Amino acid sequence: MEVQTFVRVEGRKYNISAGQGVIIGVLTSGPDAQGINAAVRAALRMGLYMECKVYFIKEGFQGMIDGGNNIVPATWASANNIIQMGGTVLGSSQSNEFHERAGRLKAVYNLVNLGITNLVGIGGEGTLSALFVLKQEWHQHIVELIESNRISPDKGAACSNLNIMGIMASIENEFCSTDMSVGTDSALNRVMESLDSIQTAAISQHRCFVLEVVGRHSGYLALSAALAAEADWLFIPEYPPEKGWEEMMFNKLLMARDSDQKMNLVIIAEGAIDHTKKPISAVQVKELIKDNVKCDTKVTVLGHVQRGGCPSAFDRILASRLGAEAVMCLLDSSKETMPMVVALQGNQIVRHSLAETLAKFKSIKNMMEEFDYEGVLNTRGLLFKNMLNIYCMLSSISPPVSHNVKNKYVFGIICLGVPSCGINSSLRTFVRCVNKSGYSVYAIYHGFEGLMQNQVELLTWENVQGWTKDGGCNIGCSTYLIDQFGVDKIALQMRKFKIAALLLVGGFEAFHAALIMGESRAKHIEFCIPICVIPASPFNNLPGTEVSIGSDTVLNKITELCDRTRLSATGSKNRVFLFETIGGKCGYLTTMSALATAADIAYIYEESFGIKEIMTDLVQVAIKVRHGSNIGIVLMSDESHPSYNLDFLSRVYSHEGRSAFITKKIALKEIQDGGRPSPYDRLLAIKLASRTAEHLIAQLNENLTSSGNTINFDTCTLAGLVKHQIDFTPVQELKKQYNFYNRNTRETWWMHLKSLAKTLVHYDPLFIQSQTASNADTKREDIKLETKMHSRAQ
Repeated sequence: MEVQTFVRVEGRKYNISAGQGVIIGVLTSGPDAQGINAAVRAALRMGLYMECKVYFIKEGFQGMIDGGNNIVPATWASANNIIQMGGTVLGSSQSNEFHERAGRLKAVYNLVNLGITNLVGIGGEGTLSALFVLKQEWHQHIVELIESNRISPDKGAACSNLNIMGIMASIENEFCSTDMSVGTDSALNRVMESLDSIQTAAISQHRCFVLEVVGRHSGYLALSAALAAEADWLFIPEYPPEKGWEEMMFNKLLMARDSDQKMNLVIIAEGAIDHTKKPISAVQVKELIKDNVKCDTKVTVLGHVQRGGCPSAFDRILASRLGAEAVMCLLDSSKETMPMVVALQGNQIVRHSLAETLAKFKSIKNMMEEFDYEGVLNTRGLLFKNMLNIYCMLSSISPPVSHNVKNKYVFGIICLGVPSCGINSSLRTFVRCVNKSGYSVYAIYHGFEGLMQNQVELLTWENVQGWTKDGGCNIGCSTYLIDQFGVDKIALQMRKFKIAALLLVGGFEAFHAALIMGESRAKHIEFCIPICVIPASPFNNLPGTEVSIGSDTVLNKITELCDRTRLSATGSKNRVFLFETIGGKCGYLTTMSALATAADIAYIYEESFGIKEIMTDLVQVAIKVRHGSNIGIVLMSDESHPSYNLDFLSRVYSHEGRSAFITKKIALKEIQDGGRPSPYDRLLAIKLASRTAEHLIAQLNENLTSSGNTINFDTCTLAGLVKHQIDFTPVQELKKQYNFYNRNTRETWWMHLKSLAKTLVHYDPLFIQSQTASNADTKREDIKLETKMHSRAQ
């Protein structure tokens, strides 16, 4: 079997011996953020894979100063079973001593003694600023240590340069250089879990709740929570309320009560201020509401609850990618390389200057001091501004413009495919955006079946109140294809209800329907209208988008179930769990779940395998279990192979591995896509639906002919998140990118993460040692090790 000599990380190819002689130190500092341990694990194991020597620096910068047992060499096993843990296994501290030059000199001495000239720092603004200062002073400290005879000139020359790589970990998401920092998504999950629970109790008591969330310098968490929970009022540092805000808030809350809304929700960031920069507190808002709105008002301050708990699947995947890329960036560094940070833009991992990142952060503080809030919003970026504008529009009690079905265009909504968490969020947003422009929306219940049975109902601004948090689909979905009802009959029904623009929400069935309608325009004038698809599929198997609504919720569910299973087996010995995930012939869920759960093996349709590969993997798992891992996890997509299913895999593992472990199989099935949508899916649905509403309205105004129809190729599209923006791609173009037989895309941006997942799990020195070790060290009856297990052909 060919031994792998290179690795690909984020599209770049590296020789696995590129790190020979490189010594890396990994430290975490500052407040906790979920996902830090995943970054630590990735940095360590990628460093070891590249043949670097890696040290863990414990207790943050104080540990760097104290040295000794606080700076220890790390092994592969040092990162075992930590990916699901919150906090940081390395520890953190607020080191006042590091702010002094003498303290930094001690830190440099300890690093140089061990030959550490590369640092991966994981933390917030304080951590990154401290690392930047250390880089600037490094040469001066080296000279001083040589002159004081504390290190030799040769040692000083060998350690003359320090390379810095930063990973932004902060639940506030206050950095402008990244779409999301490590920990933000998990914190948002904690906020939404609390809010969903609060709303259940508040509705029955008709209460008003004032919720304070983290955000001294950034309102991202509060804004995201307000959008995802349909908050009535919002306070954030970047957008102070104007004079007289108290009266406006009272009126809005009273109007909500008059419209039969059973509870009110006000969300406030802890750094909220008014137009005079006077702080606004949750208690202050509570007293104002209690005295003027005359309703039972409660305050909930989440505090450190937001920093705790297990990291979400998104944060584990993000942190793993950032940790691996940080190491590769260090290997690319030279003496001329400036300190860098790795960041997320869209779905791409990019590198930014640390100096520029810190400068942007400080510029926001300065602009807020100078009351330049427009500048603050511009610096935060278009994403933040758009979210704020959407919130202001959606949170209105009634539509700004009245609608009249007889005189205005009528939009139709059909949901097709399996119910996907987040669909209701897109429906609410779309209805309100269309209503705002003076048009009406018909909900067509249960897909084309409902259309044929005249199950069509007008959705109003008030109808969709409270839909964002709901799982499933409130207007019903159907997995029947358009062909099963006859295109002619569908066209007649479209004419009957005078639908001028159509929104299709769903998976393959929605994409297929849009394609058929677009290709049938020559025969049926009823389809000569603007048509758009919003991808909502837990499988994430549609072209034209990198992420579909619903996939994040399923990922979180799979991750949680794997965590629980692993925990349940903690007291047992030598257990291997085989999980079957949904996804069909698209391996997105299985691949991302493998990275998020640190699964040992993942079988997907896109990566062919046979009995030989299964046996090789089985031996690898057996060796890991025998050498102290105790628990193994294998993931398998439900249609990954035409002949080998979960039952077959279970029989093979049970028989061939019986001397090494006990095998358990778990078919997750429908439990994976149940429950309430995750914050990520809610926000993605809101963004896609608001842009789609704008797009369809623009299509109506720009492309309709005098007869009220259009045959423009670009008016039948799919709305997709591509890299850093939402694109509308004609479905006829996307047809070339899709495999209709397998129902998956021909291009998969996520496949490189499969290799990353393998690298972070499989490369264990124990596997190499076992090649030459005595067979007596690993007693087994049916398992024969024939090759290096970590180097299985890709």
